[in-house]
Amino acid sequence: MFVTDGGNNETGWSNKRYDELIAAAARENNAEKRFALFREAEKILVTDEAPICPLYYYVGIQFYDANKLGGIEANLLDEHPLKAMYWKKR
Repeated sequence: MFVTDGGNNETGWSNKRYDELIAAAARENNAEKRFALFREAEKILVTDEAPICPLYYYVGIQFYDANKLGGIEANLLDEHPLKAMYWKKR
C-alpha cells in the first residue's frame, strides 16, 4: 500500500528497501518466508521511519448487558450506530 509511486500511497513517502521487501514478498511462495519479509517491511513502515501513524483499531461491541442497553442488533457487518443505542429504563 505504501510502495513508491503506488496508487494508494497518498503520503508521498518512499523507501527503496521497503519497496524491495514488498516485491520479494509478492514473489515468495513459502508462507513463513513471505511473512518474515512483510514483518521486516512493516518494521520500516511503522517503527523505523513512521510515515504513517495508525490511530484506529476496530473494536466491535462484543459484551454488554442486554437488560440495560438496547438498540444493538446482530448483523453481518457488525455495525452498531451509536444513534440507535439507548439505555433501558429500570
